[in-house]
Amino acid sequence: MLGPTLRIRSVLRDRLAPSDLRAFLVERVQRGVAAGQADPVVLVVRERTLDAIDLGEIRATGLPLAWFVAGLTTSSTTAGGEALAVGVSGRLTRRRTGTQALETCATVFLEWEDGRWWQWAAALDDGGSMDPATVEVRGAEAGDPLPEGLGRWWSTGRRHGVSLGLRALAPDPTGGMEQ
Repeated sequence: MLGPTLRIRSVLRDRLAPSDLRAFLVERVQRGVAAGQADPVVLVVRERTLDAIDLGEIRATGLPLAWFVAGLTTSSTTAGGEALAVGVSGRLTRRRTGTQALETCATVFLEWEDGRWWQWAAALDDGGSMDPATVEVRGAEAGDPLPEGLGRWWSTGRRHGVSLGLRALAPDPTGGMEQ
């Protein structure tokens, strides 16, 4: 059965610069925020590629986002291989810790199969500019609590048997994601 068609932008991981994936993703979000173009994406880090799917396109399908991302944990592609980590990046709205207040932030969040996670986030002002004084880097390895509304996608996928099949409809000769 065919489901919704979503555009997946991919870049070969060996073409990423700098070689640190986290630094690459943070730099990409910072450039996007500065240009007013940091639309949120769902990320899949694969053996050979980094894939990005527009969050708005996923929401437009009506599929529950958490279940979609949980399905990506079991996905593989011919070009990229198996999923190693999943996450989100871009301009997101989050609840301030301990309050009901919402704030817009620039973020990169990644979660690995073993439950490790890592997040970089910075608050954005009403004009959409990033305040460097608000940058936070947190993670499971530092003993930080998991951010509300993010993560647990691998365990959800395993617990509920969520899977997602991907297939290419037409290859992108340009290589997809800009660097």
